[in-house]
Amino acid sequence: MPSNDLLEGEEGSWWLSIPPGWSEVSDPDCATIVSEGELGTLQISAAFAPGDVTDADLRDFAQEHIDAGAPTADVVAGDFRGFEIAYDDGEAYWRQWYLRAGSQILFVTYGCPLDAVGVDDAALESALGTLGAVGAH
Repeated sequence: MPSNDLLEGEEGSWWLSIPPGWSEVSDPDCATIVSEGELGTLQISAAFAPGDVTDADLRDFAQEHIDAGAPTADVVAGDFRGFEIAYDDGEAYWRQWYLRAGSQILFVTYGCPLDAVGVDDAALESALGTLGAVGAH
């Protein structure tokens, strides 16, 4: 596990290096960090299946967005694999990652105002590249 500032999931089942200038905030529902200037927010929720999670499981989880026409892009985020959806709802810009590693699924959401689209992209890509999963090594 990396030794710098970490954001960790329940029982250390996953971890992510917090980008410089970002900070963790208390949230009872999920792990949350905010970007410098608090423009963008990244939230991570985890769930576990009785067996290995598949791509079909991820697509089932995201079916509402897929049915609405949101394009998907395959991604690798550290120890996790899955896909990303990006869209705006007229008020905010959203990026959502549906990720899997073994029996673990991560739902990662980033949101920011429409006038801040792209500002945090480099930090997001760097941070998501550090996503680690227990038992993946």
